[in-house]
Amino acid sequence: MGELSMKQFRVTNFRNIDDSGWIPVDRVSAFVGRNESGKTAILKALHKFNPATPEPFSPQHEFPRDRYTREFKNGKDWSVCSVEFTIGSTLRAKLATLTGDGIAPDTVIYTRYCDGHFDVTFNPLPTEDVPKGTEVVAALDTFRSGVMHLPASPEQEAEVLKIRTDLLTWADGWKDKFSTIENVRLEPAATELKTLREQSNGKAGPHTAELITQLHGALDLLIKRAKAQPSLARLDEQTKSIFRS
Repeated sequence: MGELSMKQFRVTNFRNIDDSGWIPVDRVSAFVGRNESGKTAILKALHKFNPATPEPFSPQHEFPRDRYTREFKNGKDWSVCSVEFTIGSTLRAKLATLTGDGIAPDTVIYTRYCDGHFDVTFNPLPTEDVPKGTEVVAALDTFRSGVMHLPASPEQEAEVLKIRTDLLTWADGWKDKFSTIENVRLEPAATELKTLREQSNGKAGPHTAELITQLHGALDLLIKRAKAQPSLARLDEQTKSIFRS
């Protein structure tokens, strides 16, 4: 797999194996044991982790028989094979561009379950870029500061005062909505952010065009971050495409 090197694997809930524990893998690995001790079961579970041709699990035949009637309800609850991969330097550099802090994981563990789905665990766990309501408030504060300093000639003062009052009231109302929001990605905050951006279009005018353009820049960046796929999902997509290739 090039940029993903198998480090160790673990088989659980498969045939006569409840839990093999982690089994390290080197360039050459050998299994030694008595007949019926589980050597074939371990290799079969590892093969079914990522077969060239899809090979679904058959819980009735492959889940430990003495536990099947008592414990088995849903395949999604039972892991079968976990594989830990070391991530190569080239892939790590690529993954670093997908995380919130620019730090890529060193290893990844994929665990396959009876129903065929995978769980993923990265180490270290990626930091998510979570746009917060306080960032929206900061953008509005910058906008408010510009509004407070709108220039006006003596003959325009009354007109500009009305514009200032309207914009400050508008900005303060939106600040209140976002001041306590922890994650702008979540609803209804994501929709509110889009509404704020749309409303701001109607606030542009001869006196405020530059300020609105600056506010748009800040809001557009926040919207882009809110729409972005989470770091964990992007890392998963990149690494899974390699081990399945």
